[in-house]
Amino acid sequence: MERKKKVNIGIIVHVGELASAASYSALLFAKAAIDQGHQIYRIFFYHDGVENANAFSVIPEDSFDLRPEWISLHKNHDVELAVCIGAAHRRGIKTDITDEISSKNLEKDVDSAFELAGLGQLADMTINADRVITFDA
Repeated sequence: MERKKKVNIGIIVHVGELASAASYSALLFAKAAIDQGHQIYRIFFYHDGVENANAFSVIPEDSFDLRPEWISLHKNHDVELAVCIGAAHRRGIKTDITDEISSKNLEKDVDSAFELAGLGQLADMTINADRVITFDA
């Protein structure tokens, strides 16, 4: 019986959880890859995909809230969840607001399971992952 090679996979999520089923598909793909013994190098939330990390999104009662599932994936499998800081800023998600008087970090809109990242982390992922899969609408 031939053994399958373990693959190091990078995932890019371009859409928010309510825009289409692509975010949910990305989550299911990541879980299935891990179940098959593959490694997730990083999940990079880009463009509207940064909405997956917004702690203050309001999810309708008849919709499935993916954010806790992403957080669980991070905690249970040590999967890096990188959120593009530029895309987050452009969508009004607070990422690094600092009180100018006391210089203390204030509340952020992004859960601590999500790491704020730049395009350097996206480039790093595309260079170092064996495969990069993109989920878009």
